[in-house]
Amino acid sequence: MEQLYIKNQGIIFSVVKKYRYACQSGHNGTPIIELDELMHEAYFGLVKAVENYDEIQGVLFMSYAPYWIRQAVKRFMEDCGRVIRVPVHKQEQVYQYNRLTAHFLQNYNRKPSVHEYARWL
Repeated sequence: MEQLYIKNQGIIFSVVKKYRYACQSGHNGTPIIELDELMHEAYFGLVKAVENYDEIQGVLFMSYAPYWIRQAVKRFMEDCGRVIRVPVHKQEQVYQYNRLTAHFLQNYNRKPSVHEYARWL
């Protein structure tokens, strides 16, 4: 497992660096989430990728692993800052709702109607 981590640190860091905004300082000057913590959680995603990888499907491991690493990092970040835990799939639905609302406000200068929400979500 140590060799797995050492040999794949590049791919782990390339995924984690996209989530650096979580490592920015909070109000008291301390980082919200340390970069090392994100790297450790990404390692757990890499382990999950190894467990689920099937070379018979013809997919390269380097193409397969970032998905699992991203999932692990996202879940860790979502679980960190909340007093009440909201399931990740519900948070994704809220993000999708907010993106649709922002899209309509930007393009049509109005909020979508109930029927438009139902159609697009």
